[in-house]
Amino acid sequence: LADEFRLAKRALLRRFQRTHPRRRVLAITSALAGEGKSFSSLHVSLSLALERDVTVLLVDADTPHPTLTRAFGCEGTPGLLDCLERGLHLEDAVRATSVDRLWFLPTGSAEQGASELLSSPQSATLLEAAQARFRNLVVVIDTAPLLLTVEARAAADLATQTLLVVHAGSTPEAAILQALDGLGEEQDVQLLLNRHRPTPLDG
Repeated sequence: LADEFRLAKRALLRRFQRTHPRRRVLAITSALAGEGKSFSSLHVSLSLALERDVTVLLVDADTPHPTLTRAFGCEGTPGLLDCLERGLHLEDAVRATSVDRLWFLPTGSAEQGASELLSSPQSATLLEAAQARFRNLVVVIDTAPLLLTVEARAAADLATQTLLVVHAGSTPEAAILQALDGLGEEQDVQLLLNRHRPTPLDG
């Protein structure tokens, strides 16, 4: 599994080097729920953090279902939405992890709509603050499913590269095409096939 994510990581880093070497922001999303996007966000981040010259900031922007925030035990703590709504400093919201060069920004909470906050100028300001705070940064944003919430598109718009997770043998083709259409032609989108089980018929 680690080697599979290494292959994905290498492709992502090469693409960043060609297109946005100084603003490496990756949104990881899916068309529907249950595709494995949060799992993929975590494992892509872990693999990126193994690079000697890369620091990774993993951001939980799946505000309706903050799976990573729960997994890291950060429920009820300040996070992304608090930075955007209340101007909380990044240093007061970001969390160190047990993995060198991997930091985590939980979802947090806000009274305003998350979609409006994610699409506000404060989001760009927060990314600039992160790049100033961390050396050789790659930001990985775990978004909500594209076809289920409006927050997902707002979070994906912050990225310079988007990874769309597809559940092998499960995600309908129509859902994939609708998600790609929703992202728009201007988005740099790659697809990641998740949960594929090789069979003799693969050839």
